[in-house]
Amino acid sequence: MHYAIEFTPSADKAFRKLPKNVQRIARDRIDTLAGDPRPPFATPLRWGLKGLWKIRIGDYRVAYTVQDEKLIVLVVGVGDRKEIYPILERMKNR
Repeated sequence: MHYAIEFTPSADKAFRKLPKNVQRIARDRIDTLAGDPRPPFATPLRWGLKGLWKIRIGDYRVAYTVQDEKLIVLVVGVGDRKEIYPILERMKNR
């Protein structure tokens, strides 16, 4: 069972701003989510961000949701670890 990988417009824009070497690593890890959206290197977020998962790439994070009923992995946030969590909090509170 393969999942489709989709990006929100803001996550896509943030992804394009990453350094090229980080983009390559992140793209490889994101692509693996199509086969297994909850791999060992991904971590579920807690507290106010429950329902989101994250992938660590050095000092950067990729946050996503898994929509099992539609077989979609939706990347909702990409950025530096110091900046991504407040952005995700604001998104979640909308």
